[in-house]
Amino acid sequence: GANATWALVGINVAVFALWCVPRLGPRMARHGLHDPRSGLAHTLLTSAFSHSSFMHLAFNMAALVSFAPLCQQLAFPGSPESFLALYLSAAVSSSLASHLASVLGFRQLVLPSLGASGALWALLALFWQLAPHAPVGIMFIPHLRFEAGDLIPFLVGADVAGLFFGWTYFDHVAHLGGMVTGYWYAHYGRTAWLRLQHRLEQHRHALSWTSRRA
Repeated sequence: GANATWALVGINVAVFALWCVPRLGPRMARHGLHDPRSGLAHTLLTSAFSHSSFMHLAFNMAALVSFAPLCQQLAFPGSPESFLALYLSAAVSSSLASHLASVLGFRQLVLPSLGASGALWALLALFWQLAPHAPVGIMFIPHLRFEAGDLIPFLVGADVAGLFFGWTYFDHVAHLGGMVTGYWYAHYGRTAWLRLQHRLEQHRHALSWTSRRA
C-alpha cells in the first residue's frame, strides 16, 4: 500500500522537476495543463500530476501521504491496483467536471487547470464515508482536531460557496467532481468491483471446467 502512495509522490515530484527546466516549458504547458480550448483529452489525466509552485506540490503531497495509506487500509486491503484505479479515475473525473463547467458556460473566465487536489478530494470523501468518526486535523495546525464527518462536509460547503460566488483561486468544480467520485466509490464502486471480480472468477472456473472436459 505504501509503495503505491510513494510511487504517486515520486511521479508528481518528477513532473514538477520537468516544469523547472526552462526549455521544456512550452511542451509541459501543452501536455501538463488541461485547457478546455486545446482539444486534447490526455491532459484530463496528466494535468493532475502538475503543480503551479513548490508549495502547491508540498501541500498536496503531504495530504496524499496522510490520507492515501488510511484509504488503502479501509477500502483496498492488499489491492494497491484498486487504489490506483480510483485515484486515476478521480483525477480524470475531477478534470472533466472542471472542463464541462468551462465549456457549458458556468464560468466567465476559462483558465487551464492543474493539480492533484481533485483526486485528493476523492480520497477525502472516501475516508469520510468509511470512517466518519476518525479524528482529522488541519495542516499546519496540529493541535486542532475534528471528526472527519464534521470537517469534510465543511470543506464541501466551502467549495459550493466558491462555485456560487465565482471564486477562482481554487478549482472548486474539480474538488466537487473528485468528492462525487469518492462518495460514489464508497457506496457503490466497491460493491460493483467485488461483484465483477466474482463474475470473472465464475467465468474462469467455467472455462477451466470446459477445457478439462474437452
